[in-house]
Amino acid sequence: MIGPNIKGVTSQLTFKMRGNTKAFGWHQDNGYGELDPYNALTTLTALDDTDEQNGCLWIVPASHQRGQIEPGLNLADKQAEKSIELVVDESTAIPVPMRAGEAIVFHCWMLHKSQGNFSPDRDRRILFLRYADADAVYNNRRPRLGPLLRGVTKFPEVASYESNFLRDGSLPR
Repeated sequence: MIGPNIKGVTSQLTFKMRGNTKAFGWHQDNGYGELDPYNALTTLTALDDTDEQNGCLWIVPASHQRGQIEPGLNLADKQAEKSIELVVDESTAIPVPMRAGEAIVFHCWMLHKSQGNFSPDRDRRILFLRYADADAVYNNRRPRLGPLLRGVTKFPEVASYESNFLRDGSLPR
């Protein structure tokens, strides 16, 4: 789906513990780090069963076909990591419940959100991984660093990141 040259660009554990009723508004993952070419993918792997009560993901099917939506944040907002909350017609939105161990994959332009965790006794933990073309760049035209998972890159700093990462198991400085 990405092509022959792939790198990992983001990995994080996302916890929405019981009682955390804060929603995470509608957004595209590319809004938090616009990568070009626009073929980056996100995978979410459920570490717990997720449903509407404990804050499962919601998506708008086929919304990735609209392309990149400008969130209207200025540079200071982006640097402050201000939340993106797009206004979305929710009439076609669907919940995506998952069993622990299941994973979903979606395009960087897919509109998605999650509600709060209103479960009195269940957490919602997810492993979030994002992948991109090995030569993907930010809108400042600089490469996004990350370990090469497959193929080659034209950027020496990406290749160097990979060799440093593999040599001693630590991240390059």
